[in-house]
Amino acid sequence: MYAALDGVFALITGLETPKDTPGRGSLILRGLIGIVASVIAFSYPGITAISLLFLIGAWAIFSGGVEIGAAFLLRNELTNEFLLLIAGGLSILFGVLMFMNPSAGALSVVWLIGSYAIVYGIMLLTLAFKLKRLGGDIRTATGDLTGSLEQR
Repeated sequence: MYAALDGVFALITGLETPKDTPGRGSLILRGLIGIVASVIAFSYPGITAISLLFLIGAWAIFSGGVEIGAAFLLRNELTNEFLLLIAGGLSILFGVLMFMNPSAGALSVVWLIGSYAIVYGIMLLTLAFKLKRLGGDIRTATGDLTGSLEQR
């Protein structure tokens, strides 16, 4: 749905932009690609989901390899570089498992997204309470400040 809306708005913006504006053609192309991609995703949701899982798996394998390489290159600069090495190994393992068993990969992605949403929500609530307390502290501090200024 996002790709469709983004494509429509990019296409409209590109078509309404004056003809001599730089980047007009790329906006129109981006809009058309977004619309076509969304039509394909809606037409073939199963293939789209499997493609996304394979993309996530490939990304995990690639990023794991980069992490392992970084652990070896930075072993003299980092302490506990073995943690980066372990993280890279786990990323590669996750990517391989995504390719070997896509249905389990889909389930794990759902659990990861759900866990992320819960942790992120808790962090936002914590931030909101801290900001509320900070606002009260600021009002108290500025109230004391204005009160002392009025006495002078």
